[in-house]
Amino acid sequence: MDSAIDVILFGGTPYQEEIVAGGSFVMNTQQEISIAYNDYYSGKYGTINYHH
Repeated sequence: MDSAIDVILFGGTPYQEEIVAGGSFVMNTQQEISIAYNDYYSGKYGTINYHH
């Protein structure tokens, strides 16, 4: 079975800080992830309109 995938490739100097992923967010701490979710759900990121 064939299926398509999306790949993101990063290059450069190794990242020295902690990386925390949570859903669609990638931050340096779990607290920053929580803040990002709070900001998202409170509408601070605006709206996304999809046009198909």
